Amino acid sequence: MEEIRKLGEGLGTLIHELSHKPIKAGIVCEMGMGGASIVGSSLAEGLHRNGNDVHIISYSKSFRKLPKGIRFHHVPSKNFNVFQHFPLTLVTAGKIEDVIRSEELDVINVHYALPYAASAYIAKQMVASHGMKIPVITTLHGTDVHTVGVHDQFRSVTKFILESSDGITTICKFLAEKAKENFDIGGEIKIIRNFVDTKKFARKENPALRNSLAQENEKIIVHASNFRPIKRIDHIIRAFKAVSKSIPAKLLLLGDGPEMPKIQRLASRLNIKDRVIFAGAVRGVQKYFSVSDLFVMASENEGMPLSIIEAMSCRVPAVAVDRGGMPEIVEDGKTGYVAEYGNAADIAEKCLKILSDGGEIKKFGSNARKRVEDEFEMRKNVAEYERYYRRLMMTQGF
Repeated sequence: MEEIRKLGEGLGTLIHELSHKPIKAGIVCEMGMGGASIVGSSLAEGLHRNGNDVHIISYSKSFRKLPKGIRFHHVPSKNFNVFQHFPLTLVTAGKIEDVIRSEELDVINVHYALPYAASAYIAKQMVASHGMKIPVITTLHGTDVHTVGVHDQFRSVTKFILESSDGITTICKFLAEKAKENFDIGGEIKIIRNFVDTKKFARKENPALRNSLAQENEKIIVHASNFRPIKRIDHIIRAFKAVSKSIPAKLLLLGDGPEMPKIQRLASRLNIKDRVIFAGAVRGVQKYFSVSDLFVMASENEGMPLSIIEAMSCRVPAVAVDRGGMPEIVEDGKTGYVAEYGNAADIAEKCLKILSDGGEIKKFGSNARKRVEDEFEMRKNVAEYERYYRRLMMTQGF
């Protein structure tokens, strides 16, 4: 009995220490404008605020400014003459292994399955040969589940690295169900929703900026993305043409990407280019959201796009389409409307239902802000990641 009592006391002490000591966390992600990049860097910031020792491992610096206390470990992108293409997976694996050993990390969280979960898997085997154990968590964001990951060339690899991960998280119910369906994942997929800093993303009126974008009687419809084909910005352009026939309006496009020239040509062809503002890749998107009346997204597929949540946090109602995780963000008829995918007329109609009544804009915007505070607030959702990390560190014996 005495031995059992001592064992229990020892286990209790270990649990107490693990649940209170700062976590040494490695976050592996790209650092551009995409959702996975922004979530990875925002998570790093939130973990750092909570007193944890955070290390970002990436081949590029963050698009958004990060606190000085977060350590950045650069994955060198030097080209080797013997390779026709840069071996990102292997070079990243080597860097992850180096940081695990040098910083004595407690956990690795990779954002986006390919190639980072594969790199982390290799790194884990490498450190295991030195007697080190570390849980690897893969966070799924969207195209790694429903587009890239299911490609014939990647499906079996994606399935293997997901099954080899010690934990899997994803940002919405839609992607969790899709991952189970596409890769036959039998274990738990933890849903931790995307989040924003509601103090940073708060509406701050800026008359000078608004006046530089639109006339006093014009409404501003905003969209932000990385301008890839899957975003279907052409649907937004066509919907906006219909909207602008009924009310004075400007379309503000934030971001840049491969579809930009095509979208510019379409706006010219539809004779609305003078009403479309191509702002490019701007910093401080919250100031643009703060002068906007409505956010629109028409993507073919999405996980849980941060841009919608950020806009809603700035009291901007949203119109999104019925694909992916977007209906999990926008409450139809309360924080905005959900339109039929591919139906520019329906998107336009839903936009006009909000924009035609100033009272509706204010009411829907207020509801949008409350929903973000309740469901997508940074402090709450970062705490979910922390609890998940600690659970794996304890239950899997790391």
